[in-house]
Amino acid sequence: MRLTQLTPLLAALLLSHSVFAATDNNVQQSIDDMQKPNEAALRNAPTTPQWSRGAVITQGGVPRGDATPTWWTPNNLALKSSTAWNAATLWFVLYPGSKHQANNVRVAIDSLELYTLNRQANNQLVWQKITQGLPGWAEHYDYNLIDWKSQVNTRKESDGSVSYVLNANDLPVHGGINKFAIQGQQVVNIFARVSAHLVLDNPKGVDDRAKAQILMSVGADYYPNTQSNIQDFAPTGYNPGVGGSRYVVIKPAGRFVHFVSLATANQEMDPSPFVQNGGKITLTPAEYKANLPAPMRPKGQQ
Repeated sequence: MRLTQLTPLLAALLLSHSVFAATDNNVQQSIDDMQKPNEAALRNAPTTPQWSRGAVITQGGVPRGDATPTWWTPNNLALKSSTAWNAATLWFVLYPGSKHQANNVRVAIDSLELYTLNRQANNQLVWQKITQGLPGWAEHYDYNLIDWKSQVNTRKESDGSVSYVLNANDLPVHGGINKFAIQGQQVVNIFARVSAHLVLDNPKGVDDRAKAQILMSVGADYYPNTQSNIQDFAPTGYNPGVGGSRYVVIKPAGRFVHFVSLATANQEMDPSPFVQNGGKITLTPAEYKANLPAPMRPKGQQ
């Protein structure tokens, strides 16, 4: 049906973030999300961590213990072995920019997608879809992204998306999905994508979305299995992480934020025994372009 046959309201809805979310396959944007610096300064962010400047790769495309950083030292030494980890999860962080001034804005998450690149028995590399859906949890953390602060104000929007609002202190929001099983022994890379847009907190209030500067980073974590939890990593208290994208500014009309374990000259990689022994945890941009996950392929090739 042509848009000229639709009511103005329905036509506007079809031209909004939902159409954007269904058709975006900007490969260069996904590369930029792993290569370029954060799009804006993060408010009150610590200056030491790499994520305060751009993308981070830790375990990258290799879900196993010897691909964790040397400084990550759990009591259970089996977690530092070459045994494959067989679960993964996707996460996101919403972080206020230094110029964020809006008071009536929420970030709505439309979709989260997770894929792994698996090496088949014939040595062929094939992307496997792990999951696609909406966030299952979200919480406020301190600006250091370590200290938990509180639950976050969550709302289901009429378009099916899930939205979050920064609290009175504009603390970051960290959210994600549950763990999903992966074929860890076969995995050589991972791809995550989140679609988000801005909505009004109070639909009857002032539309100040033009004053908003909320950035998003997307990343992933591996776990030994779907039943694993942070307590298994004692005394570290945290997952070493696959990595995270740069922070990009979310616009009212919406955009995707991407993570893929991609090699880049201006990105720090945490050292691990696997990397130090010559192991590969990233794809080059050329390798990535030659074998794209389904959402990034041209229409008709998905």
